[in-house]
Parts: sequence; C-alpha cells; structure tokens
Amino acid sequence: MRFILLFLIIFYQTNANAKEFDVSLGFGAPYFLVAEVSTAVNDDYKLYLNYKYGLDDGYSLGLEKAVFNDSHLLGLFIGAVGTKSTGCAYNNSQDFLNDFGEYIANCSLAPIRQKTLNGLGISYSYAYGGINNSGFIFKFDMGSGTNSYTDGYQSTVGITVLYSF
Repeated sequence: MRFILLFLIIFYQTNANAKEFDVSLGFGAPYFLVAEVSTAVNDDYKLYLNYKYGLDDGYSLGLEKAVFNDSHLLGLFIGAVGTKSTGCAYNNSQDFLNDFGEYIANCSLAPIRQKTLNGLGISYSYAYGGINNSGFIFKFDMGSGTNSYTDGYQSTVGITVLYSF
C-alpha cells in the first residue's frame, strides 16, 4: 500500500503541469521517509499532503504561509504529528519472576513499538529555493495528539529534511 501510494504520487507528478504540483522526498525523525505533494494556493501559501513512514506511519494535511520573505514558512497541519512508544509498565501480580520477565521484555522493546500520534501541529520551515520552488527544505514541527496507547493527548516534536523537485 505504501509503495503504491508513493508510485501514484510520482506518476501523477510526471503527468501534471510543473506549476500545479510539487513532489518532495526526505527523511527525518521520528519518521525515516517522508513523501509530500504540495500545490501553491497563491504566492504566499502552500497546501500539502504528506505520507510519513517509520516505525509506524501516517498522513498529514497542512497549510504553510511565507513570512518575512518566501523562504521562511509557518504552518499548521492536522494528522500524523509524531510518535510515542508504548512504554513499560510493571504488572504487579503474585508471580514475581514472570512479572519481572514481562517488565524487562516490555522495557527493552518499548523504543521500537512506536505508534503514530494523530492530532494538530504547527511547523516552521526554511526553503532554500523559496516557497514554491525546487530545492532543500528544513522543517521543524511540534504537535499534540493521541493514539491507542496514550492516555489523553501527548506532545511531540520532529525534524525533516526534504528536497522539492
């Protein structure tokens, strides 16, 4: 499914007018791969949809506005804002050795059991080529969201380096 989506994004980009849509690919933390399709709303605004893949995956939809000049962008997005691990909890039953074994197993696997937080976030980006041009984009984001493992909303931060084609 993920590779089909990436193929469709790239295929659509090659068939679309270069002024209508831009495709960006990159990497970062907490997601290892980020694919983004964006379009210019006007000279100062950009609307984007991205797919983030890592130990878990997710989508987000956002809007960025150029501030100061066309290289500094502030944005608001909804969807995948980051990841949180399941944590490690101690089960306090009568069998100490079994409980301790489960505790060690849960704590050692917690860093790789990341789940995407879905919610609302803000971002700051620096686009070397400008808001709607080719070039490198450095994006810092922070958001708050929830998933099936969290109790209430959790905050998260991320960094992504993209290249816009």
